[in-house]
Amino acid sequence: MQPGTTGDDGPLQAATAAIVGQRGRLFDGCSTDGQAARAWIEGSDLAVEFPVRTPGGPETADLARGGSEAEDSPDLPHVPPALSCLRYPLQALALGDRWRSGPYPVGLPDGGTLWVNGDDPGLAGFVDALLRGAGRRPGAQRLWRSWPTALACLALLVAVLVWIDRQGAGLAAQAVLPLVPLKIDENVGKQLMKKLDADQFVASSGGADIDGLRRRFHEMAQACGQGRSYTFEVRRLREEPGFNAYALPDGTLVMLDGMLDVLSEEEALAVLGHEIGHVAHRHGMGHLLKAMGLLAVAGVVVSDFSNVLATTVSVIQFRSHSRAAEREADAHARECLARVGIDPRVMVGLWMKFRAERDRRGGAELPAWLGSHPGLEERLRAAQQP
Repeated sequence: MQPGTTGDDGPLQAATAAIVGQRGRLFDGCSTDGQAARAWIEGSDLAVEFPVRTPGGPETADLARGGSEAEDSPDLPHVPPALSCLRYPLQALALGDRWRSGPYPVGLPDGGTLWVNGDDPGLAGFVDALLRGAGRRPGAQRLWRSWPTALACLALLVAVLVWIDRQGAGLAAQAVLPLVPLKIDENVGKQLMKKLDADQFVASSGGADIDGLRRRFHEMAQACGQGRSYTFEVRRLREEPGFNAYALPDGTLVMLDGMLDVLSEEEALAVLGHEIGHVAHRHGMGHLLKAMGLLAVAGVVVSDFSNVLATTVSVIQFRSHSRAAEREADAHARECLARVGIDPRVMVGLWMKFRAERDRRGGAELPAWLGSHPGLEERLRAAQQP
């Protein structure tokens, strides 16, 4: 150990029973062989006193016991131990907070460590004095152990988790999305369609003539599909025709029979334009990244998609897109309609039929600020704009 400042008063001053200090063990940082020591504060320094072992000499006294092993033998003369005292500036010490029990470590600037005994009654005051001398706030550990601090930390954690769910995960997904190749979208979409056909869908009843709709859909996809390829499928749910449409990441658009029974051809094209917008802007893949992280992408890359497929189906099919994504898809639908010569205000009738279907099913719409989709009234107002 390289000393800080060595005391020159010699062993006589080491009749240190009169010195009030804390007992402990001193380690030099080079070996695990510690030795008894006593420490106290002198002004702006920490004084550490310990016995010096002399080669060939008698065993030195243990300061923790305050005596020499030689005292136990009446045949040997008492030899006072040689003591050394080092002083270190308090500002140079490495100090941590003191907890409820156990010895307290003091990191010394020469690389050693003084472990102050944890059972000394004056330890709390000694550590507080060390911390104050080093410019630290001695009550920090009590603050962290308090109930108000714990509750504040819990509230902060909840706030961070809510922010991650509402915004953080979405921002991260948008940052990662451009790095995900379109091949991943295609693999996810194909696997999803197989799963949906196996578990959710049955073949269409074929009640509506959709040849004209298919032709106009392909015309629209070429006009506003941003170079992606699209497939139009018609299905029905196992229990009912259903009133919905889905866009899978690979460009497969699925419309349920219940929609074709209610909507006009131009209104159906408006729905398909909306779904094209979801694919063109990769909303499905972005939502998948937000909900599941990169685990799903990694599964597709290594061709082991089975572990995440079921969850992916629920994410794509049953979880709504964000309101921003829905508004973007609505705007894309209006652009698609205009490009194929259809007045975008046909979407007014579309949203009115959506509202009638909602009322028929007895489902009250959530307030716009609670739901992930924009409210129907908001969509009606947007559709009425020239």
